[in-house]
Amino acid sequence: MRKSYFVIALVVCAMATSAFGWGSLISSFRAPGGGTYPNGVGWHSTWSTNLFVNTNTPDRCYRTSFTGSIVRSHTSPTTSTMGSAAGVISGIGYYWVVSYNPRRIYRVGYNSGSVYGSFTAPGSYPYGAAFRQVGSTYYLYYTDMSGRRLYRMNATTGSVYASYALAFSPGDLGYGDGYLWIVDNSSRRLRKCSVTGSTYDSFSLSAYGYPSGCAYDSGRNQVWVGINAPLHSVLRFTAHSGTSVKPASVGKIKAMYQ
Repeated sequence: MRKSYFVIALVVCAMATSAFGWGSLISSFRAPGGGTYPNGVGWHSTWSTNLFVNTNTPDRCYRTSFTGSIVRSHTSPTTSTMGSAAGVISGIGYYWVVSYNPRRIYRVGYNSGSVYGSFTAPGSYPYGAAFRQVGSTYYLYYTDMSGRRLYRMNATTGSVYASYALAFSPGDLGYGDGYLWIVDNSSRRLRKCSVTGSTYDSFSLSAYGYPSGCAYDSGRNQVWVGINAPLHSVLRFTAHSGTSVKPASVGKIKAMYQ
């Protein structure tokens, strides 16, 4: 009976969010490799049909298909794996792994899993990362959950260009179409924000559980969200009004628990 009530709550949530033109659940898959706590999710157009997913138990970094099939995996460079970002610098593909103990951000080769560099993560509780290229400059947007701050950093050196106070406790985030898509841990929402952290719009994720990872797919106008307890899954949602995608069926949602 408890499971049935939860499924009903998910359906109600999906109906409520779709009325605003975004936030409809499209698909989902369990955290790869039998892991839990998908704290980081990354996407980049270079790997347009793949995701980068970081799990905390075990501490591992995966590249997966959109259905969760593992393309490649590596041991995480830290035992406290958090957010993820993916990007290309001077023609070389990398992903970034955020760690809260030690408080560092690691730049990892997407194919080898080798660490090419790392730098100190500012703030008291490092969480998320998102990659952005502007001309020949490469940025990381980075979130400090406890300090409620957003940082804009150099993606290779870690130099901080600017930081901004947030009105919520941020988790992982993604960048695309000129916006940041930030998981709000304090109210279990996904927020569409300016690059300085001002919220334009949001929708609730509370019916699905505790949100963690986040990535934005600019090619499809879709957003991926990692959910910790109870799903331990990665969910895909519509991100803009007018997206011609049929939302996930009740049966698909229910199958996540069977």
